Amino acid sequence: MVCGPTGSGKSRLLAALAGTGHQVLDLETLAKHRGSVLGRLPEQAQPSQKWFDSALLLAMQKLDPALPVFVEAESSKIGLITLPPALVTAMHASDCLLVETPLATRVAGLLEDYRHYVKDPETFIEHLKPLYRFHGAKQLEHWSSLIRAGDFATMVAELLTLHYDPSYFRATSSHYANLDKAQRVALEDLSEDALKEIANSL
Repeated sequence: MVCGPTGSGKSRLLAALAGTGHQVLDLETLAKHRGSVLGRLPEQAQPSQKWFDSALLLAMQKLDPALPVFVEAESSKIGLITLPPALVTAMHASDCLLVETPLATRVAGLLEDYRHYVKDPETFIEHLKPLYRFHGAKQLEHWSSLIRAGDFATMVAELLTLHYDPSYFRATSSHYANLDKAQRVALEDLSEDALKEIANSL
């Protein structure tokens, strides 16, 4: 399991692992969703549950069970898609890699990956509404004002430290039994070349 907080480069590392010959099960690509409240892909709907289940089975049939398979740590749902309970149980019992990435690097990477929100601030604000029940109207209005002012870096850093990081570490600590024994992977640089070098070292 590739664990680490939002924006730490887990998906990019999975791509680098796949590109260097490692076995990878990319659940977010199959679900066409990035797995968070802001994870909807622009102009791309999620598949049906039945389509996802079939695609997942096909992907798993291609794997060699004698070799390690790298999977990004996910909750039991990715957007509207529900993962099979047996897969979730196996994920929770697996060995872990813990990706550690500086906050500034995470913010820069997220602004690259979610540039569609930078180009459409009002949609960004609209998609933050589900966070109202966690943070209230005052915090959401503050984040909305940062977005409208174009201060996306500050807004994303606050969103990570105040919302995503606490909830992510609560969930992973309670679900992933081997997280405390995880191999730690420092990602100072999320460029393709840097990630390829890390992938080759695993």
